[in-house]
Amino acid sequence: MDKIISNIGMVIAILGFVLCAVAGGARLMGMFHVSSYEAITLLQAGTALMIAACTIRLYLPMKELG
Repeated sequence: MDKIISNIGMVIAILGFVLCAVAGGARLMGMFHVSSYEAITLLQAGTALMIAACTIRLYLPMKELG
């Protein structure tokens, strides 16, 4: 079960990183919108995904131990 939770956290973290990279790349190219979403919104969504991944990978396995 811990392995599955860890893998889910890893996938969410990768998605968050890719979303942040796309938003950052768009802003560096001078684009304010990516697929009708503002680049800053995508950056915030990517950051939220990475925070969720950290929570999943760090907190949930420890909760099962205690």
